[in-house]
Amino acid sequence: MHTQFLKAKEPKKSLVHWSKMSTLPAGSIQYLTDDSQVQKIILNQGHGELAHNHSTLSCHYEIFLQGQSTPIDSTRFRNAPLWVKLGDGKVINGLELILSTMCVGEIAEGLCTSVYGYGKKGLPNRIPSDATLRIVVELLSVWEVKGKKRHGRMTVSSLTLCSLKSPNSPRQCIELALAYKNQGNTFFKSGLLNEALDAYEKVNSCIKRAEECTDKDRMELDALGIAASSNSSACYIKLKEWTKVIEICEKVISLDPTNIKAYYRLGQAYLETKEYEQGISSVKQGLKHSPSDTSMKALLSQLQQKEAQWLKSRKALYKNMFA
Repeated sequence: MHTQFLKAKEPKKSLVHWSKMSTLPAGSIQYLTDDSQVQKIILNQGHGELAHNHSTLSCHYEIFLQGQSTPIDSTRFRNAPLWVKLGDGKVINGLELILSTMCVGEIAEGLCTSVYGYGKKGLPNRIPSDATLRIVVELLSVWEVKGKKRHGRMTVSSLTLCSLKSPNSPRQCIELALAYKNQGNTFFKSGLLNEALDAYEKVNSCIKRAEECTDKDRMELDALGIAASSNSSACYIKLKEWTKVIEICEKVISLDPTNIKAYYRLGQAYLETKEYEQGISSVKQGLKHSPSDTSMKALLSQLQQKEAQWLKSRKALYKNMFA
């Protein structure tokens, strides 16, 4: 079961008071709701960025039925932190409320009633009706993207990113650029496209800061820049921003004329913008570098069919005009 995909029910009033079911130590409890049905204690103080509404967070969590020691869901068992954007409603309300009060590095334990969990019905064969949940959470990072400009900042507990916020050598720039590229890939896989684009932009910022590089360092930085740009084009494809796809793919090809993904994505963009001749030319150029690529061949066939249909319709139009 992946808890993050299960949206909680909206809170209701006139519920049993939380103090009758709490097992948290007295004196350390934080009440996160007016009805006192979500509580939290801090197990380990954090020292990083505080989460805000609409922040994108990564965390590890374990969710237990109250009174049980075996989790019903755990990111640690999956060895895959959860990435979630606060306010999107993709996690249960109790978990989101706890996360919204945490800062990076903090570990907290919370309790929430079914109102902020899975409701009176629960989940068949997994969570009983009207279940109270105990949640243990560690906030790993906060990533904020402000507006459409996608200018964000990241505060993480990761040693690599924390220690290299201000790189002062080419090697540190490479390590930071690689960390941001990997972070962008994680965002992309999680469907957080704006955050991914922000991370890929940071790769290029790191590259620009690198000075007095050896030939080896410069090659690594160039490769990271090409990879980040190529991955950005994949984001823009999902966002259907075809002009950006064309712009980025043409840049990637100018830097790496053998980049098959760039040729393919360029062909996709031209197909969507109905610029079939340019698409055919781009895909044919890519096939010179990878003649047996079946995806490229299929895209070329699709472009040629679309161009033939377009030419046929234009011919019929002109015929009717001069009939």
